[in-house]
Amino acid sequence: MFAEIKSTMEQAGVGVTIETAPLNTVLSSIAPCTADQPDCDWELPFFGTAGSWYFGGYPSGERVFGTGAASNFGSYSDETFDQLMHDSTESTDPSVMQEYSRYGAENLPVMWLPNPVYQVSVIKEGLEGTTQDPLASFHPQRWSWAG
Repeated sequence: MFAEIKSTMEQAGVGVTIETAPLNTVLSSIAPCTADQPDCDWELPFFGTAGSWYFGGYPSGERVFGTGAASNFGSYSDETFDQLMHDSTESTDPSVMQEYSRYGAENLPVMWLPNPVYQVSVIKEGLEGTTQDPLASFHPQRWSWAG
């Protein structure tokens, strides 16, 4: 997956160096800074997948992109977006969420990546009690052969 991302980005003229590290190392390497600081060169830390983060179902974003938020590892800060995040949780007007979505799509310093493939399962015909588990759980104690 990372080789494909590197290849695609390099075709677009973006140089990519891939380094691997444990999650806590990646998170601690994301410098809390502002864009005008010389230590804040362009960087794209990829630190997990959907299973790494469990935020509420309402897509308000304040836990990840709010100024000073605990999970705002890149120190993103934008007064307009902060206000839109707040408004998205306080208003029932659908246009508020549309404006929040539009502004975020145009201004957030993130790149959406699809979830990587976790597992491919091959299940022999006649084996019962198993399916492709979306959480990649493995329960052989539930298996049996069809009689």
